Amino acid sequence: MRIFDRIDQKKCLVLLGLALVVLLWSLALSQNDEVESVCVSCHQDVYEEGLSNSYRHLPFEEKQCEKCHLKQSSAGIVSPALSREILQPVVLTYPEYLAEHTILLRGLVYRARYDITIIFKDMSGNQVKKEFKGVVPENVEDIRRDDKKPPKISGVEVSPVVKGVFLETTITWETDEPSTSCVEYGFSALYGRRTPEDNALVRQHSVNIYELEGGRQYHFRVVSRDIFGNEAVSEDLTFNTAKTQPLPSDIEKKGVDKTHDRRLAVNRAETFLLNSDLGLYLETTEPSSVTVEYLKVEEPSPEEEPQVRAVTISEDDHPELRDGKALAIDGCYQHECHPPEDLGVSHPVGIGASEKTKVPDDLPTLEGGVLTCVTCHFPHGGSRRYFARKEITRDICISCHEGY
Repeated sequence: MRIFDRIDQKKCLVLLGLALVVLLWSLALSQNDEVESVCVSCHQDVYEEGLSNSYRHLPFEEKQCEKCHLKQSSAGIVSPALSREILQPVVLTYPEYLAEHTILLRGLVYRARYDITIIFKDMSGNQVKKEFKGVVPENVEDIRRDDKKPPKISGVEVSPVVKGVFLETTITWETDEPSTSCVEYGFSALYGRRTPEDNALVRQHSVNIYELEGGRQYHFRVVSRDIFGNEAVSEDLTFNTAKTQPLPSDIEKKGVDKTHDRRLAVNRAETFLLNSDLGLYLETTEPSSVTVEYLKVEEPSPEEEPQVRAVTISEDDHPELRDGKALAIDGCYQHECHPPEDLGVSHPVGIGASEKTKVPDDLPTLEGGVLTCVTCHFPHGGSRRYFARKEITRDICISCHEGY
């Protein structure tokens, strides 16, 4: 009997050990999935509906809600209510190819110390890196305050009108401080049309206007807002679409590129403080996408650090969400997803319907009838290839283009 007792004891110890291993492993997995599970727990009906699709968007299927829905400046940021020890760098991606980037790192601990690495990548794949070591937000000397003054606009120019898929032109201008970009235009000084505001804060501005009518004179003005919302508006200007030229071919574009210095370098990289957010102003010799990695390398004293460990997210500490153009266009164009240079021929987005087109109610648009990627594609998945809302044949074209 004693022999059997010893055997039973060993079996119990083995089983207990296995149970402990399984428990620890499940706890480790739950730590990694904590944020994602919170998203799904609040939107379980949306997730279950998406799983019923024949084709599913991979980030949705893997519960990577933050990849598309969180703002670029909030992506990867853990709010105080979700705080936990950060062992890996937080990685933020800014896929648009711009010569200037103004980035705000939100949610940093004011007295903690951070190492920041910035990787720039141009359209040819060239990369350069810039590093800031031991940055403490509290010690940053450049503190931005609202001076109540709008940006100063100068150098407004109109590019030649070209004929591509649509009749189009490009408006460029400069401002004395980083600010947003928008153009109001129409057949009179009342305008009536407005391009979607590009919220990228830059000094060198460029906005494309599509679906122009031939042989008409257009009135326009440019609008820019600084980081505090102070708005500047240019005087009324005009351009004419009577003269057009064909869109440059790929060969012509390459010929221009050969005469241009393609060396990628960093002109300016500055830190500043805006309220409690750490700002980065970055300027490069060539338009580039940006990846920012930051790691907390030194904690403040324990009494200065928030101790809340609850998982529930309130409205006050919920990370900022993308909306509008940032969600339905920029989120799709992230360079690890669907960058424009990899899409080939694609229907223009960020434009409104013209008098010759009418977008039906079952194809969603932004305010003002602005087309986005989501206009023709379901974001979470669908029953058709490419998550298309309608069959990718003549059917989807004639939905908007009558007589196609």
